[in-house]
Amino acid sequence: MYILIVGCSIICNTFAHSPVYRIGGDEFVVIAHGKDLDNIEDIMKRLSDINNENKEKGEVTIAAGFAIGTEGRYVKDVFFEADEKMYQNKKRMKGEI
Repeated sequence: MYILIVGCSIICNTFAHSPVYRIGGDEFVVIAHGKDLDNIEDIMKRLSDINNENKEKGEVTIAAGFAIGTEGRYVKDVFFEADEKMYQNKKRMKGEI
């Protein structure tokens, strides 16, 4: 439970202006909008920096990926793109790629 609480706290603090949803197990979804969407690259960099610091300390790290929805694009396609990027990020964090 500690990992979920700490992980959610990191996500919520990093995406301070967007809703965060737990979709099951240890997976969360952020619907970034407003300031968070406008600064998504900076936010993802900040999350990466937090991960690097936490990895050195043996603390909670978070694999993440994002995709941007556009008019006419199905939500499921945006979700699957972000999910694939998250799994790529997880492999990089584990040193597998």
